[in-house]
Amino acid sequence: MYSYDIWLDYIEKLPVDDAIICWANDFGDKQILRGHNTLRDLCLTQNKDLLIIDTDTLPKSEDVVEKLYEVEADIVSAPVRNPQEWNVFEKVSVHNSTLPVNWKPITLNTGPVYCDAVGFGCVLIKNPVLKEVKFSHSYKDITISKAHDILYCLEARDKNFKIACNTNLECYHFREKKPGKWVDDPGRYRMTI
Repeated sequence: MYSYDIWLDYIEKLPVDDAIICWANDFGDKQILRGHNTLRDLCLTQNKDLLIIDTDTLPKSEDVVEKLYEVEADIVSAPVRNPQEWNVFEKVSVHNSTLPVNWKPITLNTGPVYCDAVGFGCVLIKNPVLKEVKFSHSYKDITISKAHDILYCLEARDKNFKIACNTNLECYHFREKKPGKWVDDPGRYRMTI
């Protein structure tokens, strides 16, 4: 059984000097966007990158920070398994306020895979992207709820930023095994600097 304490111990041991870590429970898109934009502003003020690791996500290796930074891309994720597929998307476009997604097939341990968008379960967003792109539910005057991670990537892609997934990483996704929200979460948003 997964324990929030195991996750918190993992996060506190990450060797992060150049990034601000954000982690959040899934309790509402507006709150998540507000928190991400607050941390974005802090990253811009301190000239740091943003590392997001959801509370239902736990990287399987302790060198997650190094492996995210080793990929030559501006937004780099670790593979997180969703019920349907991995959190890597290709040929993404917005049509009539809908967001059809095409899951990009990946094979673990094959290095970086470049793509149109990634989910933000475990993702590093570098400072130059943060300077150009704000977290939002909108993309080209179309608003879509529950897709801020994909919409963020589309905005970044339009500004010629590279997006990738490092398949040399993998994360446990506890939402698959434990539906619903965490009840033992003492704080909704946390950050360490």
